[in-house]
Amino acid sequence: MNTRTTFLPVLTLLLALTMSACGAEKTDSGTDTGTDQAPSEPGRLVALDIPVASDAELALFFPEDALSMLLNYQSRFVNVQNAADLRAVYAEALSLDQMILGDIMAAADEGDDMAISQFAQADFPLPGLAPACVAECTEPAFQLSFEDWRAAARHVGSAEAEAFFQLVDDFYGYATIYDGDIQAWPSFFERTWDYGGYSLLGSGAHARLMSQIDALSASESPFSPYVDQLRTRLVNDATVQACIGPSATEAAAEVARLAEATSLSDGERIRLQERVSAFSSPASFGIEHSCASPDAMCTCMDG
Repeated sequence: MNTRTTFLPVLTLLLALTMSACGAEKTDSGTDTGTDQAPSEPGRLVALDIPVASDAELALFFPEDALSMLLNYQSRFVNVQNAADLRAVYAEALSLDQMILGDIMAAADEGDDMAISQFAQADFPLPGLAPACVAECTEPAFQLSFEDWRAAARHVGSAEAEAFFQLVDDFYGYATIYDGDIQAWPSFFERTWDYGGYSLLGSGAHARLMSQIDALSASESPFSPYVDQLRTRLVNDATVQACIGPSATEAAAEVARLAEATSLSDGERIRLQERVSAFSSPASFGIEHSCASPDAMCTCMDG
């Protein structure tokens, strides 16, 4: 009997059975531990790889209905497929405070003095948002986490979306969402007391932001309405603010630069041109300037 010819088929069979068993190995929970995974839907992006909050972390602060809304938001964030998806998630993020923070406010109103501060200090990783508070920490809020938004923009391959979130970051820095919108001091404003200060018009801050706005406005994108909103706020500060840190000459020069922006409406351009003229006689228009000077006597700088 030829033992060699008998042994080889048996060995081959044993190896095949062993490999089959290894490929079907399960964990204690029954999850397949093999490397093979079901193929994703053709043309669909995989989920964005960023930290997300667990049910348990969120349940410490939110009741069941709010928890469900947050988990759905979180799922939509990490599964964005394009710039339009990202814009929809951004719009949802701006409205979440109105829909889910009422219970935390109610707890504070009912005598839980720590409810708001505990929420503001929480560190659960909700994509795109971080817990915060406003009004001297008497009301809960959310703050935008710009690293997450820029990561999502890169994930969907949208340079315009990434540039938009960089603009919002540069415009506000600490961008707190309150009452369905960003309520924060802009980067072109210097606070000198709790509720006010002076504009940095004349420092170049406005012109730098307008340059970013012009670049984003050169073509239509899902974020165009938000870009328009930021331009409006920038123009309003340049044309209405009566407390100016730099000198009247510096402010007039920057307003003249703003008036040349390509994204302006005709009405905005006219307002800026009129403002340039106003700086030739600032006192006549109630404008206080040079307020950043150590010798400034601006009445607008305190309450």
